[in-house]
Amino acid sequence: MTRFEALQTINDFWCNSSLSLADKIKGISNAYYDVGLDLATTAAYIKATPAELDALLALGGLEDNLIELVSEINPPKTIWPLLANASNDEAKQALAALKRNKQRNIEDKTHTSLSQYIFEQMIEISGPTAEQRIAMLSGSDLWHIWGKQKSFNVLREKDANALASMAAQKTRGKVLSPKQIEYLKDILGLLAQNQVITRESIDGDAEICDRVLDALGR
Repeated sequence: MTRFEALQTINDFWCNSSLSLADKIKGISNAYYDVGLDLATTAAYIKATPAELDALLALGGLEDNLIELVSEINPPKTIWPLLANASNDEAKQALAALKRNKQRNIEDKTHTSLSQYIFEQMIEISGPTAEQRIAMLSGSDLWHIWGKQKSFNVLREKDANALASMAAQKTRGKVLSPKQIEYLKDILGLLAQNQVITRESIDGDAEICDRVLDALGR
């Protein structure tokens, strides 16, 4: 299979509404990894966001029985990163909660509140990981840290722009992908290391700084 043929195959799977989510996960993952495609090019070709495609590919790393459960529940795309970044037990807990919601015909939630609900179900199993704590920092928290770091000249322009972008996405209620969360963790860790974010901050933002440091486990 050539790279172009792989892109066409992935597009066919992505756009075919008659296929189950499990079929899409397996078919797209196989074609993507068989020829070593890159995320940005593939996402652009199928008219998806890189975060959506990254989360779907990450779902392909789950056990087969969990992939089938995900397919049966067919959660919103905003929930994919949470499931992809979860342990098996956490994913099972989250999927059971989603199934209960569907069975009870509960009034639709916003993506933000649904994501928060699923996150809470997952951490009941083992407590939140550092990545999960960072994922739940608010857009307001990230915007504050972005504004604060500007006077310290610690971050590269690329990293500062990424922090602003993630703050904007969180403000709009989007769920960050696993790669974005890892990147954000590195950025916040660098800011903490350079005393931009400190305990007992004298800048009137101690609550926000403590919340970020708690998320980092520092």
